Amino acid sequence: MKFRPRRKNGKSVLLLEPDYPNKYPPIGLMKLATYHRLQGWRVVFYKGDLSRFVAERLTEGLIRDLSQELSQWNWNCWFEVFCEYVWKGRDAGLKPYIADWSDCVATVLAKLKEFREKYQNGEYFEQHEWNRVLVTTLFTFYADITIETIRFAKRLGAPEIQVGGVMASVVPDYIEKETGIRPSTGILSVPRIFHDKPLSRAIDDLPLDYSILEEVDYRYPAADAFFAHMTRGCPNKCAFCAVPVIEPEYHAYRPLKEKLDYERSMFGDHPNLLLLDNNVFASEYFPKIVQEIKECGFVCGARMGRSDDLAICFSRVKEGYNPRAYVKKGCAILTEWAGGLSSDQKEPVERLLTEKGVLGDWHGVSNNTFLDVYRQIEPLWKEMRRETKKTVTVDFNQGLDSRLGVKPGIMDVLSQIPVRPVRIAFDHWNLRNVYEKSIRAAADAGFKNMSNYILYNFHDTPEELYWRLRLNIALCDELDVPIYSFPMKYHPINDPGYFANRDYLGEHWCRKYIRFVQLVLNATMGKIGRGKTFFLKAFGETTDEFRELLLMPEYMIRNRLDCEACGEMDRWREALAGLDADDLIKFRKHIHDHDFKVRDEASCSTRLQHALSYYQRQNRVIPPLTERCRKRMVAEFDARWHGRPVRLSENDIAREVTADWFFKK
Repeated sequence: MKFRPRRKNGKSVLLLEPDYPNKYPPIGLMKLATYHRLQGWRVVFYKGDLSRFVAERLTEGLIRDLSQELSQWNWNCWFEVFCEYVWKGRDAGLKPYIADWSDCVATVLAKLKEFREKYQNGEYFEQHEWNRVLVTTLFTFYADITIETIRFAKRLGAPEIQVGGVMASVVPDYIEKETGIRPSTGILSVPRIFHDKPLSRAIDDLPLDYSILEEVDYRYPAADAFFAHMTRGCPNKCAFCAVPVIEPEYHAYRPLKEKLDYERSMFGDHPNLLLLDNNVFASEYFPKIVQEIKECGFVCGARMGRSDDLAICFSRVKEGYNPRAYVKKGCAILTEWAGGLSSDQKEPVERLLTEKGVLGDWHGVSNNTFLDVYRQIEPLWKEMRRETKKTVTVDFNQGLDSRLGVKPGIMDVLSQIPVRPVRIAFDHWNLRNVYEKSIRAAADAGFKNMSNYILYNFHDTPEELYWRLRLNIALCDELDVPIYSFPMKYHPINDPGYFANRDYLGEHWCRKYIRFVQLVLNATMGKIGRGKTFFLKAFGETTDEFRELLLMPEYMIRNRLDCEACGEMDRWREALAGLDADDLIKFRKHIHDHDFKVRDEASCSTRLQHALSYYQRQNRVIPPLTERCRKRMVAEFDARWHGRPVRLSENDIAREVTADWFFKK
C-alpha cells in the first residue's frame, strides 16, 4: 500500500493532546495524522496552552487581513508580537516595532484592537474552522486537564468530535458523564472507523506521522526513536493491569518493516527502536519478530548515522508535506548551525539568514523563501556537516514476562538483536524463583544491561518490596551485571474514588510507608541500581531495619548520615522505646494517618508528645558532616559488608509476615 497523501479535499482535522507532561509522543494521533493525509485532509496537531491556541488562530486571521489591506509588508514577521497582544493585550511588546510600520501604524493598531476584542469575546469559537476534532487521553490521574481539553474541543463546534486513548478506554462512562461525549475504546483495529473512503488496512496498522511533533514546542524526552507494536494485547489477565481493557484481544504478530521503511524515507532515521508490546514472549511468532527487527537494521553491533534533518526539511517543504512544521524545524536548525560557524563563515551566512528572516520569527519565512535559503547554503552545509553514528538499540519498553523468559532458547533468540535494557517484570514476591531463572537465562545469553518493573502498593506487603529489591542487588553482585529496578506504585484504573488521583493505599500500606519509598526514589531518579552500599543504607541491612526506616521521620530519611553522626537518630529511637502500650496504640494511628499533630494534649502523654515532636521537625537544622567524615562513614559501612553475602537468608524468608506487624493489637 502506498502511504503518500491524496490531493487536498478542503477538510481539516485538529488533533489535540492535553497539556500534561509525558515521555512518549501520542502514537494514536500520529497514526490518525497519516490516515487523514491519505484521505486528503489538512492536519493540525496541538499540545500546549489552549488559550494560546485560540490566540494563534486569531492572529493568523489578523495577518490575512493586514496582508490584504497592506500587501507591501510581510506581516508574518511580527506573528509572535501580534499573538502576544491578541492573547494578553500587552502594549509594551508593540512599541519597539511601531516605527517599522511607518504611515500605516493607525491601521495596524486598530486591527490589533479588533482581534484582541475578538479573543476576549470568544468569537473564534463561532468560526467552526474544523470538520473533525480528535482528542487523545493518557493516564486517569490527568483527568482534570483531559476533561478540560475535551470541553474545549466541544466549544470549537466541529461536526465530529472523537475521544480515544488510554483513559478513554479505562473510564469511558466517566468521560461521557463529564463531557457528554461517548469516547472510542480500545485500539483503532478495524478498517472503517470514520465515515470516509475506507482504506485497505486498519488505522492501527498505518505508519506514524512524525512530522506533527515538529508543530509544537513541547519536546518529548524519548522522541529519538521509532515507536511500534509487533504484537497487541496480552494473554494474561492480571488484576492490576489495564491492558485487558485497552487491548482485550491478543494479536501475536503485526508487520513492521514496510511501515519502518516508509517512516525512514519520510522523516529520517533513528538509532533506537522502542517497541510497546505488552507480552512479546507470548507470541508463537517470536522468532519471526526478531528476524524482522534484524531486517530493519537493528542487529547487534550495528551503528546508524543521523539523517540530514535539514535536507529532509527541504524535501518535505518542496513537496508540500506539512510545510509549516518543516519550515519551523528548518529555521531552528539553521539558527543553531549559524551560531556555531567560524567568524569568516558566519558573517555571510548570518547576513543571508537575517535578510530572509530566518533568524527572526519563523512565521515570517514562506515556503519559497526557505527553499531558496537552503539552495544557497546547501554546498556549505554539506561541506560542514559531520555525520555522527550511534549504536542501535531495541527496547521492549513494557517489559518481558518472566514466566515465559525461562522457556528453553527464548533468551538466545532475543540475544540476536541489541535489546538494551532487558526489562523483566517482577510483579510480586511469589514470582521470585521464575524471575531469578529469567535473569540468569538473560545473563547466560550475554545481556549486560537489565531492568525490571516492581509493582508495589497492590496486594504486596512493604517487606515483599524490600525482598524483591534486595534480590536484585544480590543478582547484580553474583552475575556482575547491572539490574535497575523501577518500583511502580499501583493505582486503581476504574475505582471512582481513586482513578483521578494518586491517593490509593493498598491493604498493607499507609501514607507514611509510601512516603518513605518516594523519598528514596526521589534521590535516585526513580530507580534502584546495583550499588550495594547505597541500598543497604537506604533500605536497611535487615528486614527489621527496613521496618524501622518506614517509621523514620522524613528529615532523618533525607539526612541519614548527618542524623546518625550527631546522635539525632539514637534520640528518636529512645523516644519510641519509652512509649508504653497505650502510647503505642495512639502512635500507630498517627503513623497510619500520616498526621502528627497533637490535637488533645490532655489525652496525650508527655512521652507521646515528645515522640511525635520528631515528626514535626521537617525543617530542623542538623549539623552537616564534613565531606571527609561523610566519605569515611560510607567507606566503613562498605568495608563492613565487603565479602559478606547480601542475599536474604533462609531465616529472613521464613519470617514472612503480613504488614500488620506494626499495627497488630
